Amino acid sequence: MDLFSRTDLEQLLEDDSGVCLSLYMPTHRRAGREARQDSLRLKNLLEAAEQRLAALKRRSPEIMQKLRWARSFLNDEDFWKHQSLGLALFASPQTTRYYRLPVRFSESVAVDRRFHVGPLLNFLTDNLPFHILAISQKHVRLLSADRQTVQQLHLKDLPDSLAAALWYKEPEKLLQMRSSAPGTPGSYHGEGDDTREPDVDVLEFVRAVEGPVTAHLQRHQTPLILAGSQPTTGLYRRVNSYNRLVDAGIEGSPDELTDQELQERAWPLIEPLAHQPVEGAKGSFSRLSAIAPKRVSADVAEALKAAREGRVDSLLFSYGTGGRPAAAFREHLGPEHLTADVYEDLLEAAISETLRRGGQAFPLSQADMPTDSTVAAVMRY
Repeated sequence: MDLFSRTDLEQLLEDDSGVCLSLYMPTHRRAGREARQDSLRLKNLLEAAEQRLAALKRRSPEIMQKLRWARSFLNDEDFWKHQSLGLALFASPQTTRYYRLPVRFSESVAVDRRFHVGPLLNFLTDNLPFHILAISQKHVRLLSADRQTVQQLHLKDLPDSLAAALWYKEPEKLLQMRSSAPGTPGSYHGEGDDTREPDVDVLEFVRAVEGPVTAHLQRHQTPLILAGSQPTTGLYRRVNSYNRLVDAGIEGSPDELTDQELQERAWPLIEPLAHQPVEGAKGSFSRLSAIAPKRVSADVAEALKAAREGRVDSLLFSYGTGGRPAAAFREHLGPEHLTADVYEDLLEAAISETLRRGGQAFPLSQADMPTDSTVAAVMRY
């Protein structure tokens, strides 16, 4: 699987070559007969792409060179051995890219003014950047993660242990405090025990961690998952001032867990949050349809015009029962949109223009759309 992030999406959206090839196809993870079928599928799609370029009279030396790059994968056994569920391939006079992703794309090829990025949004919509704070008295780690990646951050003022936070105190006293048995002075028994006060050193340690962590997160505004054991995590929640700390956390000592294992345990806690923006957009469309109908549209041409004016806040879209952008070509494009050198899919254009101007675009099944149309736009004004 290849990595694909919002940054990758933005780079695809920036390409204004005017002749952009977008190719999507399902693939198989296993080598052998399935891989040979995938290679043949790619061959057929590239032939279809060349035919479209010829029909549009856009077979320039630059784009034909990029097609030769794509054809180099046809007999590349190593390439086909390392597939995921779907392959997305992009070529223009400016760039060539491919992504092997855990999304079973429907087979399609398009030549357009800009890259078709709609199918990729199924992957990104279900993703959400977040942070993990793995905290114990022995070790502190702050991780930046999403559904597929994780990396440790090293903040300048973040102590990596209680000893590091309280370096100026006598080591013997710190050791005594950390090894105290439950019920003896020097131990803290969590939020539910109101009969004891937290150890002053533990409280100072947790505050030393919370300060730089919150300062960093305020700039990113991502959810934070707390990983650790009571009493440390309970005390951290008590002093926390960051408003996106998730109620659920990873219980138990994080010291024996790798960064990847922490990410895998955190994602099920984050996944429900990833779906909140699309549900909010659906609710806004339904509400505004009743009280301010001029701020919504279910017409793709009108949505595209508004997107180019920077007025679309959220764009819900579906590829219809056919499941592919090809359906959008047939439904929305008439002869007036097709010339010798221009071929524009209105739905894909609306998606790109919305994203390029700071809006959000969400792919849905037709059954989940808040309207019978394949597009539902919510306007800023």
